[in-house]
Amino acid sequence: MPDISETQYVQVTVDKEVYAKSSNLGDLRVTDGSGEEVPYQLVVKNSSGRDQYYSSRLLDLSTSAGQTSFTLDLGRSGNLHDRVYVQTPSENFRKQVSVYASDSNSNWRLLTAKGYIYDFTDRRANFKAGSGELRYPQSTGRFVHVVIGGGEGGLVSVSGAQVYRYDERQAREEGLTASLNIIQNSIEKSTELTADLRAPIPTHSITLNASESNFNRRVVIQASDDGSSWRLVGQGYIFKIATALFIGSQFKIEYPETRVRFIRAVVFNEDNRPIDFDSSAVFQSVVRVVIFRAEPDANYTFYYGNPRASSPRYDLARIFQYIESENVQQISLTREEANPSYVPPAPPVVPFTEKYPYLLDTALVILMIIIGVFLFIYIRKVASADK
Repeated sequence: MPDISETQYVQVTVDKEVYAKSSNLGDLRVTDGSGEEVPYQLVVKNSSGRDQYYSSRLLDLSTSAGQTSFTLDLGRSGNLHDRVYVQTPSENFRKQVSVYASDSNSNWRLLTAKGYIYDFTDRRANFKAGSGELRYPQSTGRFVHVVIGGGEGGLVSVSGAQVYRYDERQAREEGLTASLNIIQNSIEKSTELTADLRAPIPTHSITLNASESNFNRRVVIQASDDGSSWRLVGQGYIFKIATALFIGSQFKIEYPETRVRFIRAVVFNEDNRPIDFDSSAVFQSVVRVVIFRAEPDANYTFYYGNPRASSPRYDLARIFQYIESENVQQISLTREEANPSYVPPAPPVVPFTEKYPYLLDTALVILMIIIGVFLFIYIRKVASADK
């Protein structure tokens, strides 16, 4: 325990060792030096922040020479913003975008010329993926001018746009780099990239990487507890384009949070040459912490790994909303040790007939033979008596 001068709440981050031994974190218990159970609250530390939308008018929406452009008026200068989201009903496109800012709807200054928006729609497969978000350096300009330029697909129709600033207060996610076992599946014409996370860690995205350019592939994400039985958890597209009309890349694929040891990305190559991917990928994991009230100079022990334990219910859960938990002091777990006093529950008693099923079968066979012999002798005696 770190030195604390008074009783206060502290937090401990759940690590790989806990995930590896605990089935669902419901078996976690915290005790103090005297062995008394200490109430705690398990907190999911999502990436938290505030999406601040700025009211704006869409002006001068027009198309010319294959480009779509428009201007957004935020009403006044001084609003800090760093993103614009373009709403469009258009499908199957990939467009380069430039964003400009101005305080007077003239004398435009370039914020970025490397933005891009894209959409992939496959109606037969009922699949859609894409992004209309454009990021740029922070600006306080009243007017934002967006030019959707060249690239793949037809003219992009704009139905609306929003400017906003995302204030992230605290980093709540952590990246986990894992090695990939890469296999080329010639039958399915796919590349299978499998990661062993070494523990059932909850993740929600994978980011691949490759140095080569000019490809566009569909990807499905599969999950497995044992590395052999797989289930679908997500899908998306990856691409990396570097041409005169478009420059951009997308390697990150998100999926619902899944807690498994093995994650596999299957990249469908169709009749294209397989991509030479890097040998590792980055997974994003939402941080989980245990918060409890600690006393000065006290030692605390974490227990976990009992599959029969149920999730505890403490009063702390009902009053936690009234506790300032954002800036709680962080402490660390020491190395994991086996609990010498833990006695695993006795295995269920297996009936003798289930433990040795072949004995019953053997006994039935022997009994049938004996019955057969007696019937044979009886029939012979009856036949002899009739003569």
